[in-house]
Amino acid sequence: MKMPQSDRHFDSHPFFDHMGLSGYKREFLHSNVFRGMLNRFGTKGALYFLNNAVNKKYSSGECVSSGIPFVRIVFEPTLQCNLSCSMCSRDSLPSLEGRMSLENFRTMIEKIPGLSFVFIAGLGETLIHRDIVAMIEYLASRRIRVSLITNGTLLSEEMARGILKDNVDKIGISLDSLDPAIYRSMRGADCLTKVIDNLYRLQRIKKKLGRNTRIEIVTVAMPDTLDTLPAMVDFAHKVGVDDVRIKLAEQWGAQNTKQVPFLEALLSPYILTAARKAKAYAISFIVSAEMHDDVYKKVFQHRHYKCESPWYQFSVLHNGDVVPCLMVKLFHRRYICGNIFRDSFDQIWNGEDFRRIRRQILTGDLPEFCRYCTKIVFKG
Repeated sequence: MKMPQSDRHFDSHPFFDHMGLSGYKREFLHSNVFRGMLNRFGTKGALYFLNNAVNKKYSSGECVSSGIPFVRIVFEPTLQCNLSCSMCSRDSLPSLEGRMSLENFRTMIEKIPGLSFVFIAGLGETLIHRDIVAMIEYLASRRIRVSLITNGTLLSEEMARGILKDNVDKIGISLDSLDPAIYRSMRGADCLTKVIDNLYRLQRIKKKLGRNTRIEIVTVAMPDTLDTLPAMVDFAHKVGVDDVRIKLAEQWGAQNTKQVPFLEALLSPYILTAARKAKAYAISFIVSAEMHDDVYKKVFQHRHYKCESPWYQFSVLHNGDVVPCLMVKLFHRRYICGNIFRDSFDQIWNGEDFRRIRRQILTGDLPEFCRYCTKIVFKG
């Protein structure tokens, strides 16, 4: 049975609503393990296995994850970046240097059994790594799916062709505003025109090569930029972009980046207008946030769902350190659960650090880094 090529297909899958599968479980739907289960048990049997396996872990309080196939990693190839964004937490790190070599990258991939998906992201600019195309080629040679996010400044024609050669799943482009002054104030550089030109060229190359790679615009929203979101959706439609993701601005101490309380954002007429436009254009539209705000604490402190992430994925930093989650960047360097080059996969995946995190999620005594994580708060 041929697997669908994107998450959008699974949203309308005949078993999706019936099974009540979350976004985390949908990652497993694309894995090589699930493909094998499809061939052996059929669609319904494979989906029931997935749903019941995770639910059984929750109901039994099991904190060892060996019973559920590992699916994906979030990989940070480098800490180096060519921009100085006002909403980034890189300045909180003791060092802004460091990258993983191609040799170490291959070693890392070989050590992780069952790996089916790699999301390339982190606190550095992904495309600044000199071996990024070779890394993607290596993943493709092992039939491992890959997506990445970039600030778009280095998406030359050569880079775009190199990335699209292996038909990556998704490329996210950070584009916060179509106003040069706003863009410069947020990204610290006058490169808006360059990013837009690169985005248009990426789309042209994608069509010429006949790729089905999804292109996503990722926009960081702040209080004084909410009114620009409908225009961003119009622009996405003009370019032919597949997805628009709005990330509510994060606040990182001394940088005093303005943040948008999520209730204010969801009630904003600009968000609603942008969502309606996206629906009319058949563009996927998502608003997400990972902020530490008093409003979030009040709303989510006693309503946090049982996250499945530490049962099927982890994040690997540029030096091989493994952390449970790369979403809340302010905390993630404090929760190192091992090193992929020093420790075996089983020592990390079923070690005491990961087991403690799973135990905390099961009991509701959440670790600091995920206590107020809102994940996706709106999808239109």
